[in-house]
Amino acid sequence: MEYSRILSKDVESQTNTINQGWCKDIVRVEDDGEEEIAGVVLRTLPLFPNTKDGKPLSRSQKQPFRDLGSILPRNERPETSAIRVPGISGPIPDLVYGVKSTSFNEAERMAQLTQPIKRICQPIANVYWPFLSVEVKAPSKGGTMWIATNQCAGTGSACVKALTVLQEHDGSVPNEDPNSIAFSCAVDGRTTELFVHWYEAPHNFRLARINTYVLSRDDELLRLRRHVAGIVEWGVGERLAKIKTRLSQIFETTVGAARTGNRRQREEPDAEGGEEESTASA
Repeated sequence: MEYSRILSKDVESQTNTINQGWCKDIVRVEDDGEEEIAGVVLRTLPLFPNTKDGKPLSRSQKQPFRDLGSILPRNERPETSAIRVPGISGPIPDLVYGVKSTSFNEAERMAQLTQPIKRICQPIANVYWPFLSVEVKAPSKGGTMWIATNQCAGTGSACVKALTVLQEHDGSVPNEDPNSIAFSCAVDGRTTELFVHWYEAPHNFRLARINTYVLSRDDELLRLRRHVAGIVEWGVGERLAKIKTRLSQIFETTVGAARTGNRRQREEPDAEGGEEESTASA
């Protein structure tokens, strides 16, 4: 699992600064409800980027993942386990990032219409291959980081599961690809926790906390902004390029091969009929 280089990616200079008033804006709503916290952290402040910068980035808020039977991993934890592990919940992330449909050429789009790719490539309308999600909770209203972490586990595992299906479909080994990971953030108005999600053969989906940021501290808020920017840059860059390569390979081996076979059948009907008659007379 490789994530440190993603967090330290060189990104545009504007993400290397923060406004001194941002921390005050967050502190002002830290004891309010989820909507107020989300309004500041996810929308008012540019900690989590919008989709108007020309990148193939797509984002959605509070939309449930569909086709859970295909995209949500089963919990393989033995019932006798002494460790209390939250059950994976159906993802309805407060915010999720993926890529736009315009990121793909015709061959790649056609590959995404084949099964099982069709069921897992777009779990939310207009959000393909999601890679980063955010869950917001309000402690003053009974929200906890435990609940947010459980929700992050569901969305992050679903994002990774989609990639494992794609890789298995093209004959790759899922846990050997360093891009087969996803990220999530749990926010409670005072802190943000960043998680990485990955697949571990034969059927384990893992989550680990890799950073905690105190949102009332300028230096930690800046670090969060840099890390989110690095994840987005990776998601629409290196990760997307890998997905497009796999889709092209699937097109060549399935859709393209089927087209070639159909064309040959149309071009040689008489020869096939002659062979059948010869066999019958024998």
